Amino acid sequence: MAITKRGNTWQCTLNLGIIDGKRKRISKGGFKTKKECEIALTELKNEYNKTNQIKKASDISFSDYLKIFFNEYVVNNCKPRTQETYRDYIRLHLNPCLGDYKLKDIDTNLIYNFIIDLSKKYSKNHCDNIRSFLSSSLKFAIFPKQFIFSNPMQDLTFKNIRYVDTREKVVLTKENMDNIFEYLKKYPHYLLPIQIMYYTGMRVSEVFGLTWDNIDFDNKMIYVRKQYHVVNGKYQLAPLKTKSSIRDISMGDALYEILLDKKVGSDLSKVTHNHVCTGKDINIVLNKERMHDATVMIRKNVCNFHCHAVRHLHATMLIEAGASIKDVAYRLGHSSTDITYNIYVELSKKQKDKTVDLLNEVF
Repeated sequence: MAITKRGNTWQCTLNLGIIDGKRKRISKGGFKTKKECEIALTELKNEYNKTNQIKKASDISFSDYLKIFFNEYVVNNCKPRTQETYRDYIRLHLNPCLGDYKLKDIDTNLIYNFIIDLSKKYSKNHCDNIRSFLSSSLKFAIFPKQFIFSNPMQDLTFKNIRYVDTREKVVLTKENMDNIFEYLKKYPHYLLPIQIMYYTGMRVSEVFGLTWDNIDFDNKMIYVRKQYHVVNGKYQLAPLKTKSSIRDISMGDALYEILLDKKVGSDLSKVTHNHVCTGKDINIVLNKERMHDATVMIRKNVCNFHCHAVRHLHATMLIEAGASIKDVAYRLGHSSTDITYNIYVELSKKQKDKTVDLLNEVF
């Protein structure tokens, strides 16, 4: 909607959006005052809304609208990794279930059933993220696009939904890690990234994004500045997602020796990159997909395993050794100490549950 002055009179324009692939507008002019023009614009909007003619603006399919939302909002406001996540939401969830509907036909009942179906397959966190993205896209359709005039998700609540817990909870112990390290001695290219996770608590993408210029051997520090993940369909170095992820981590003697041996033992002059974690071929950079083989081997031959569980073990061991929650939160790159504390409490409870199970077996 717009109000402009043309000479001595005022003109109002109502944007109908895209109809049949073309942007449509309706304008009325000749008003002597701006106030008259504002009243006329309000009446025009109400008239077209009541007669449903305004809704021609939303005759585009929801999948076509999501392209508009992605290109105009997501690309300009979100970081590359977030863009990839949202692209997956559209490709895997929204388009298959809602994409063929007209934007104007996306109503509360349709969305409610969509979320209910999601909850039967995915975790609460995953469903909440998709729901938030969907709501944002519909808000954008209201303003600034003016394709629709109300958000069908505005008063929608999901308090009593039961979600599927799809993520297997893995709790590791120091003894588990000793066994893993022993097993991986014959696979040194897989051993190194897990050692870095264990001694630093770094995220998987941060470990694979670690380059030699981020390691300060003189001061025994690791500077976490980048991550390595998929951007536009291929793995590449990218900025960290949050400010709290940017941090300086001190190295203990064990990791210092491990990394120093790796650097001294590698002919870096023949390497086409600067990454610390490489495959058997040092010109190949390890990533999450290539690390999957190690996860499978560990699960088969040592114990239940997930890379992220190593990070949680790091936090738990530090807290139990007397480190403050605040210091551990900084080391892990958490934005809040609550996140760190909740991890510790959850893992401690699971470890106690394991002890009870063992006692029941023994006695």
